[in-house]
Amino acid sequence: MHYKFPSFIIVAGLVITAVLVPGCATGKISHAEDVFINKAYTYEDGDELVIYGRVKRGYQNCCDSVRGHIDIALLTSDGLVIDAFSTLYYPHNIPKVRSRSSRFEVRRPYLPPDGLIIRMAYHSDLEAADSAAYAGGVFDCEQNMATPQYNNGQYRDIVTKTEGAAAKKI
Repeated sequence: MHYKFPSFIIVAGLVITAVLVPGCATGKISHAEDVFINKAYTYEDGDELVIYGRVKRGYQNCCDSVRGHIDIALLTSDGLVIDAFSTLYYPHNIPKVRSRSSRFEVRRPYLPPDGLIIRMAYHSDLEAADSAAYAGGVFDCEQNMATPQYNNGQYRDIVTKTEGAAAKKI
């Protein structure tokens, strides 16, 4: 009688472990909503436009390796693409603990006109980043998810203001 209560606790612990651990360690999560752009903003640094932000791992994405890049497109208010490029984030594999986020920063050698839309989207593909076109922190992703033709509706927009680059945080 004395040993039944501790045995019950051990058995219950083993059952809970058997249910939770395989569920987290198996199944590959590859949905874009499991990774999202967080705290993105722009600012001017001399004659450069700086785009800064964080890419964050969703809370349901606890165990899988998350590697990809950020696609960025600069659009007019009419939706015309002026410039499109991509950048990597650091660390390359989004951490599974603490902040669960990585950071990215891009510098472009021009200032945006008023009303410019800066659209950013997470892209889970790394093929273009390995190409020789990667230089100066940016590369050309052939299927840029921030451009209208490839966008799946999961993006973040910043609209530049009259005073210069937007300081709007998202």
